[in-house]
Amino acid sequence: MIYGGPAAGADAPTLFRALVNADLPASGAVANTYGSSTAIPVVTVNDKGVITGITTAAFQTGLTYQGAWNASTNTPTLASGAGTAGFYYIVSVAGTTNLDGVTDWAVGDWAVFSGAVWQKLDQTNTVVSVNGQTGAVNLTQIANVAGGAANRIVFNTGANTTNFVAAPTSADTFLKWNGSAFVWNSAVTAAVTSFSGGSTGLTPSSSTTGDITVAGTLVAANGGTGLTSAGTSGNVLTSNGTTWTSATPAAGVTLDDVVALAVALG
Repeated sequence: MIYGGPAAGADAPTLFRALVNADLPASGAVANTYGSSTAIPVVTVNDKGVITGITTAAFQTGLTYQGAWNASTNTPTLASGAGTAGFYYIVSVAGTTNLDGVTDWAVGDWAVFSGAVWQKLDQTNTVVSVNGQTGAVNLTQIANVAGGAANRIVFNTGANTTNFVAAPTSADTFLKWNGSAFVWNSAVTAAVTSFSGGSTGLTPSSSTTGDITVAGTLVAANGGTGLTSAGTSGNVLTSNGTTWTSATPAAGVTLDDVVALAVALG
């Protein structure tokens, strides 16, 4: 710095200090500790590089949980633009309370005050839409399908097209595809309604309806033997042209005869 004032005399030092003070005013800072864990110093400096003031500004170090919030009744009461920076609530009851323009509050969402406005941290995974339904969609219900109504069965008739089959008016029916459409058919609701052995030799041993047990002996005309027992060991089955008999082999019958008979009988 070049001093251009008096070089000597009593006024020299005083005049110099006056000139310096006029050009560079006293600092606005005083001996002190500025700032803390929740505040930072804000220093104001003029165009001559002199500190003219020091203040502090709070800053948010994190979020502070304040409890549950009922977004339906606004309990506890929250207001747009009012709150403490970093304070947040978790929605316990869904609702439409308007906080700085946010109205779609779902259970689990966070209402966080930024220091100026309330903001929502969406913590839910609500379905946006399923077949026109929103919110908690129950996939077991199809009443929203066009044309749907009570007692109807839906089926596809093509890509993205559906139709319905109305429930039958009669009980004991089943759904059947006839080759071109679904139709209702009557179901069999009982066992055999009638049985007769005719000339087969077979007869029902109980009733002729419902569950039937067959008894009797199948006659030769219907492919049986007409015999009620296997006969004596060593006997052979012979035919007289009308019936079968189990008899002792006649003298002269050889093993070859028996084999030939067995082949003939199949």
